[in-house]
Amino acid sequence: MSDFTVAICTYNRADLLPETLASLAAVDRPDAAWEVLVVDNACDDQVRVIVEGFKGKLDIRYVAEPEVGIARARNRAVGETRSPIILFADDDVQFDRGWLCAMVNAVRQHNDCDFWGGRIEPVWTVEQPAWFDIDRCPMLGDSVVRYDVGREPRAWDPAADPPFYTCNLGLRVEAIKREGLFDVTLGHQGKKRGGGEDSWMIKAISRSGGKGWYAADAALEHPVPPQRVTLKHARAFAWWQGRVGVDMLRREHAAAGQLRGRTPRWLYRVAVEQLFKGVGWWAAGVLKRDAGLAFTGQFTALFNLSKLWHALKR
Repeated sequence: MSDFTVAICTYNRADLLPETLASLAAVDRPDAAWEVLVVDNACDDQVRVIVEGFKGKLDIRYVAEPEVGIARARNRAVGETRSPIILFADDDVQFDRGWLCAMVNAVRQHNDCDFWGGRIEPVWTVEQPAWFDIDRCPMLGDSVVRYDVGREPRAWDPAADPPFYTCNLGLRVEAIKREGLFDVTLGHQGKKRGGGEDSWMIKAISRSGGKGWYAADAALEHPVPPQRVTLKHARAFAWWQGRVGVDMLRREHAAAGQLRGRTPRWLYRVAVEQLFKGVGWWAAGVLKRDAGLAFTGQFTALFNLSKLWHALKR
């Protein structure tokens, strides 16, 4: 048995996984028993060899999950863990030296919580373009996997804070099982883009009365590959986020026994208002030659057009 399991679910990342595990092997050691569990969702022999190479540096295990899907891989990790607390991280991150100690301290000091999320800092591998303005368009931060709601640790606020990402998230195993595990209809399915399985789990635990803690000092770095800093990717992300937003809203209403999972009427009004507001920002940005304002407007318009489109689909 261990006190904590660091779970890394990987899909076709044999080129990046060694650096991630090397940074994990270099973290400061907490006064706790902990293990590393690598769940291979592509069943790649290279991953098995990589994990074997870290034995002696880490208390590490390899598990293969043959059915593709990030939610299935996470559920496999939950089923395989030997710990009451599982700490999820992505397969391409770099851990700060103090990350694990900060997570362990957060769990111990706030043991009344069911989940603990840390800070995620994007690391730019290419120059940040002028149109990529996170201050004006915070959702662009989601497109490069960024989570930062301040530098002070505090209670997570379900009314104001976005749900944590499993890129840097501790969960009580008992709470995950109580909510029926991660929803396998959500999340990435191999090369098919998805998402929301982590957000839905956090919302489900919170809706059941579970508390969360923002461990601002439990930080890690997430690289931003060049393909994520393109207009094509950002536009696709805006459209995809609109679809996910409608899906989440329907699920929330269904879980609360309202509208039988249908879209509430107020969404149409708000989406139309935001769509026209986005078009206005887009036009103003073009006229002022302000690339950040122009793309913020374009992103806002696409996001809300997507919400309307998917809300109208049955």
